[in-house]
Amino acid sequence: AGPLTLKQCQDCDPVVAKAFIARLPIPSLDSNSTTSTQSTTGKEYGKWGFVVALINWERLVHESGIYENFQDNNMEFQLTRTDRIEKDGSYEEEIVVLAESANYQESNQDYVVESALPTTNNEWEIAIAYCTSGRCVGWLPWAIAGSVFMSLFISVMIFIIFMQKQRHADAIAEKSQLMVEAAKRAARNERELNDFIAHEVRNPISAALSACSFVSASVSETEPLVDVEARDRVRDDVRIIESSLKYANDLLHSMLDLNRGNTEITIHSLPTDIKRDILEPVASMIFHRDETFEVTVECCPDSLIVSVDRLRLKQIVLNLARNSSRYVHTGGFIRLKARSFVGADSSTGIFISVEDSGPGVPPEKREMLFKKYQKSLDELNQGAGIGLSLCKKLIDFMDGTISLDDTYHSGVTGLPGAKFDVRLKCDLIKFKMGILVEETGPNSATSLQSDETPNEELFETMVVLPPDPPLPEHLTVLFVDDDMVLRKLFARSLRRIRPNWTIRECASGEATLALVESEGCSAFDLIFLDQYMASVDKQLLGTETARLLRSKGVTSIICGLSANDMHDSFQAAGADYFMTKPFPFEPSALRRAIAGLLKGPRRLTSS
Repeated sequence: AGPLTLKQCQDCDPVVAKAFIARLPIPSLDSNSTTSTQSTTGKEYGKWGFVVALINWERLVHESGIYENFQDNNMEFQLTRTDRIEKDGSYEEEIVVLAESANYQESNQDYVVESALPTTNNEWEIAIAYCTSGRCVGWLPWAIAGSVFMSLFISVMIFIIFMQKQRHADAIAEKSQLMVEAAKRAARNERELNDFIAHEVRNPISAALSACSFVSASVSETEPLVDVEARDRVRDDVRIIESSLKYANDLLHSMLDLNRGNTEITIHSLPTDIKRDILEPVASMIFHRDETFEVTVECCPDSLIVSVDRLRLKQIVLNLARNSSRYVHTGGFIRLKARSFVGADSSTGIFISVEDSGPGVPPEKREMLFKKYQKSLDELNQGAGIGLSLCKKLIDFMDGTISLDDTYHSGVTGLPGAKFDVRLKCDLIKFKMGILVEETGPNSATSLQSDETPNEELFETMVVLPPDPPLPEHLTVLFVDDDMVLRKLFARSLRRIRPNWTIRECASGEATLALVESEGCSAFDLIFLDQYMASVDKQLLGTETARLLRSKGVTSIICGLSANDMHDSFQAAGADYFMTKPFPFEPSALRRAIAGLLKGPRRLTSS
């Protein structure tokens, strides 16, 4: 429609006095929709919206040069539009002048040519006035040519406008489809993340809760822990709790790293005792006192130490062992085995196997072993296969292999069992007199040819483990957290490594500000601030508290704490460091963390 006066754009720059208002349906993403369709280039599309385009009429007329062309040829023109307006149940025609030359109404031209113009809406007409007397009869061909030219020009302009609107509509449709696909990917990623949390964290938490119940029962007896056997059982349960919670905490930290922007899994190799860091913690997490099957650990050599990503390898072994625990019957077994190898190409690494006495994997289901969300891998229809799918993904990232041993048999009649083999290339390490000695494949004995040859004598390179860093004898620390239990545990942990330190506590940001006001801006050497803290009157966040402390002239080292990734927020608030909760309470880890805060660079780093 139009051109019409725009009431909404009186102050636009440039000023748009009148404009075409063009509306074009946007095709729906579902090309099969038949509810409401729009035909575009011979194809039917479902409608789901429209695009409105405004075209500056005065600029269009100005750039066409229509006034100048007719003036140069001593002709006048008038461009009109006929509207049909409903009044009292009937339609009346109203002619609207869209454009006309300055002297059209007063012109002495004695002949007028009128021509209808093809448009997409309404009826447009152009009238050209010229004279037929002797002095201007020669201009008749020009008048006719001008009329044809204007008809063609306006037709072309309308076609161009239509095509621009069509391209704009296609662009919006394409952008909308990309947004829909992105939303679907985000939803899929969120679902996979939820599956990962539920699957990976559930088992260690379950093991920790089970062990807690045993510890609680033991210490609640009338005469608790009176014999050596009872104390040993509690120690075992405490180790289960510790290893399970550490594993869950490491997983959550890893997920936080992924959420921080590292969209791909990264491998962090550390010296790892395969038996004590991998196999025994996994065995403790899948075996409870009331279980009716046996879990054994075999490692050759007993102190098999390698450079590997400890968390990822533990994930793989735990998922395989947990998968076996679902199927093993009463009196059955699960065996976790590991040994080193040296390949024919002098490469070194480890073999880890998880074998059980369960019903085994039916032959027809073995080809789908590592696919996600299959119905089940056993005849009892247990499990969804998420664990094995994750194992395959992780071992691929670690450049290793995982497979099912088709030749394995458990030795139990009617229960063939299953045996999964993991082969991983990595550097082998030895301890000698408290010193790490790293053994690498390229420097090993060249006479070893078999891929099954056990590792015995390899070239040794000395790598000394750094001692725990020193800490000052006296320090004043302020710990701010609304959780009283965490405050007390933190104070106990600090006093265990430095009994002479002064440790103060606050439960809110408001209390922190009041304490600093009364004690002085330099009263504390180190301040820990939790992000989310509740108060009766107000609720200052940790970042807000840090910003107010800096504004008051506090120069203490400030470390932000949160279970969420608040690194950038604390940095913007003026904190020096940020640490992800839970805070390390183990003495050696706590000592290293505190030393890093005292000696590291200020403003702001992650710890």
